[in-house]
Amino acid sequence: MKEQLDRLAKAQEGKTTNTASDEPPLVAPKRADFETYEDYLEARTDYRTDLKNRERDEQMRKQLEKDRTERTTAESQKELVKMANERIAAGREEFPDFDQVIQDAFDDGTLTQDSELYYGIIESPVGHRIAHYLSNHPEEAERIGKLPPRGVHRELGKLEDKFSKKPEKKKSGSMETLHGGGRVIKPNDPMRDDISMDDYVRLRNDAERKRRGH
Repeated sequence: MKEQLDRLAKAQEGKTTNTASDEPPLVAPKRADFETYEDYLEARTDYRTDLKNRERDEQMRKQLEKDRTERTTAESQKELVKMANERIAAGREEFPDFDQVIQDAFDDGTLTQDSELYYGIIESPVGHRIAHYLSNHPEEAERIGKLPPRGVHRELGKLEDKFSKKPEKKKSGSMETLHGGGRVIKPNDPMRDDISMDDYVRLRNDAERKRRGH
């Protein structure tokens, strides 16, 4: 019995996989192979004992495997829920319309639960941005959703690269607001819309003195 438990423990740890097929098959003893009937009976008793032990061994192995699978599934589900909550929180913080957009996408079938695309979005660190984008581009979501699993993850990888880039910050200083005609307005430009008349006159006079070399 100890040998059986040791073997099952190793299988549970993933060090080896011992099933009935890993062991040599048991062969029922034949009377002709023994000199005496007593030896035959003893061999038959041993055979039946070994057969019962193997059956019990296999049942225990299946139960351990079932328990391990259930435990792994529960842990995976817990992790999935955690990631989904993180994506939702990030989406709500970044997009004011996140809840409504995503809900509409599920309602009209743009996004569907238990799909390769669905799980890929949840597992992506920028999944909230991908979900928001695809919800607003249903034709793109439909195209990706029809791809085989490998294709889905390839397209998600492209979107992940796209949405992982940090938005460029506006440069402060000389290059600011674009006004009519495409002219760039600088902070000291007298044509700025937010400047007072007094400041306007002062800036124009300063500019005129600089032009004359004073």
